[in-house]
Amino acid sequence: HLGYEGERTIDGKKVAITLAYNPSHLEAVNPVVLGRTRARVDLQGDGKRSSALPVLIHGDAAFAGQGIVMETFNFASVKGYAVGGTVHLVTNNQVGFTTGPEEARSGRHCTEIAKFAEAPILHVNGDDPDAVVLATEIALEYRQQFAADAVVDIVCYRRYGHNETDEPAFTQPVLYRTISNHSSVSELYASRLTTCGSAPDGELVTLRTEFEVMLNAAQERAKVAIAKEIAEREKTPATVRPFQSPYDAKVDTTVPEALLQKVAPALWTMPPDFAPNQRLSACSRLRQRLSSLVPTLTGASVKVSLSPRC
Repeated sequence: HLGYEGERTIDGKKVAITLAYNPSHLEAVNPVVLGRTRARVDLQGDGKRSSALPVLIHGDAAFAGQGIVMETFNFASVKGYAVGGTVHLVTNNQVGFTTGPEEARSGRHCTEIAKFAEAPILHVNGDDPDAVVLATEIALEYRQQFAADAVVDIVCYRRYGHNETDEPAFTQPVLYRTISNHSSVSELYASRLTTCGSAPDGELVTLRTEFEVMLNAAQERAKVAIAKEIAEREKTPATVRPFQSPYDAKVDTTVPEALLQKVAPALWTMPPDFAPNQRLSACSRLRQRLSSLVPTLTGASVKVSLSPRC
């Protein structure tokens, strides 16, 4: 969710890269990105609007389900809002939280809404990195040539659950059994390179190790940079009065221990004829053990104990 600004030198030319701060509310950042893009080209006097490129990255469920996507497409060619086209990259992992495509939309593809803006849509297999790069290059060339939106639908999968503690093995057990046995993109690509003789297996291992070292080093540098930035901000006197809400009075939300003990069994009790998933059984046993700790439980520990991924 954190924004970022940086500058890269590509083929001898400096390119400013900006990642907009984005909230958890999916797709809300879309008009913000396009508004900033329009402001940038206007300030530069760029009538062709080719000096700035907006790229929006979507999820499949959000792309089909959030009305703001259609609203953003609606202004794509309106004179007062046009930005010379946007490249849309859809990470189509075929699940939204725990909702499958068949329950999330009426159209065959999650990108149907883009037809509203007559945008070309390229569907590509996420297991084929070369094809993904090619599709993205085609979308970019289309945008540059016609100053219009283009969409790349990357059909892939989500190996693990969403970060909000859901467990897809409970809601899509057959699909996730298949995914768990499916090789990762990097493994598939490495196998292709080795088979065609483009790279020896040992070289690939070295490249992976070097890349992981680079990522870890970058993360450590980022921690130091963030700490320095926070320290500098704390030195700067506040120029904005702290927000005071008339509704910030503390409210007692506690409940009697006896009530918790009474309702707690519902967290682990299952019908006698129900055969639970192995992980669900483990969660059930953990919750039952935690019930004896009710007097000492914190809100955080309760949330974790209620998680299906416990």
